[in-house]
Amino acid sequence: MRSHKKTHAVDLDGTLAVYTKFVNAYHIGKPVDTMVDRVKGWLDRGDNVYIFTARLSESGHTKQDRDI
Repeated sequence: MRSHKKTHAVDLDGTLAVYTKFVNAYHIGKPVDTMVDRVKGWLDRGDNVYIFTARLSESGHTKQDRDI
């Protein structure tokens, strides 16, 4: 067993989800199963996983409004 957690950062569009074209700010493409399985494996090992995106929004929401 490892003595420390690893941290992984994974892009949403084109890595975890299929991206072919912009639809709207809330549309997420179908999952990329191989990457989803990899992320689940990291989580099962206790690693930290951060999902990020470079999407922009003109909605006026603050960062805290978008955190899940």
